[in-house]
Amino acid sequence: LRERQLAHGGFSFWPGGHVAADFPSVYAMHFLLESRELGYPVPPDMLRRGTDFLQEVASRDADSLAAAAVHAQAIYLLTRMGRTTTNLLVHLQERLQNNYPDAWEKDLAAVYMAATYRLLKMDADAHRLVGHYRLGTVREKRVDDFNWPLTRDAQVLYLLCRHFEEQARKVSGDEMLRLIDPIFKGEYNTIGTSYSILALGAYGRLNLPADGSESVRFSLETMEGQKRSLDSPPAPFPTAVYALDARQIAIEGTGPLFYLNVQSGFDRNLPTQPLRSGLEIHRDFTDESGTAVDTFIQGQEVTVRLRIRSLDQPRVTNVAIVDLLPGGCEVIRSSV
Repeated sequence: LRERQLAHGGFSFWPGGHVAADFPSVYAMHFLLESRELGYPVPPDMLRRGTDFLQEVASRDADSLAAAAVHAQAIYLLTRMGRTTTNLLVHLQERLQNNYPDAWEKDLAAVYMAATYRLLKMDADAHRLVGHYRLGTVREKRVDDFNWPLTRDAQVLYLLCRHFEEQARKVSGDEMLRLIDPIFKGEYNTIGTSYSILALGAYGRLNLPADGSESVRFSLETMEGQKRSLDSPPAPFPTAVYALDARQIAIEGTGPLFYLNVQSGFDRNLPTQPLRSGLEIHRDFTDESGTAVDTFIQGQEVTVRLRIRSLDQPRVTNVAIVDLLPGGCEVIRSSV
């Protein structure tokens, strides 16, 4: 992140960039603040400059509801850092009331503002705002790359769990299923994934035993019917490793459990057809004349040519393409 932070404290998309986008910068500051509270060493100078950028974002006039949510998040983070933000909050609320009188209280911006009021000990204003947003009810796929339904819902659940425990405990199983339904359908991106982890972690902490301990046990049944328990070290969360001879894995614990199953390795059989999911990517190698080649000799320079096409409407944007080089090849840095 340090490579991406600009002089005014905002963050560019990539190292070497010169423009800071508001939401990624606010998101990065949220990430740093959460990391510091969890005990990770966050450089004070990065936080200091980033806080100045949050102040700049929070002081602007929002020209849309999506922008207002970003500004409200910036005000919320400033408040958590001990800044006095009452005037910023009042100004944003007046602007929303004038420009979006029938919509703003049902938007993500209102929940961030409610959480900020809670931090400022203005509980009446906080409770008046927090109850209008409905988890899992807005299902349009996206407003923009950083504003998908899952991303918004996960932020709301996180804020409820952190600042409004009574309301968080009222979240029903059906609402939770609606919230995470996009994950099962593949309708998520890295931002939505990150906020989902933050939200589900906060939700899980609501249901820990009084002493803060958590007991999760893993067991395995093999293809031959043998049963055995699995070691599960607790840090940073209970984790167990199992081999391919497992027919069934059992997880036991108290309260709601969220689990992630990760498989590592390589496919035994290569795909027989090209894989296309929203994007189509074609790669070939060309020689100095631009002719595609499928063999070349040691020491020969070739150009890797990538063609990327979006198959969805609206077009896919903000994509990072990672291309693995064949073994034995190396990049000529000056060519990139």
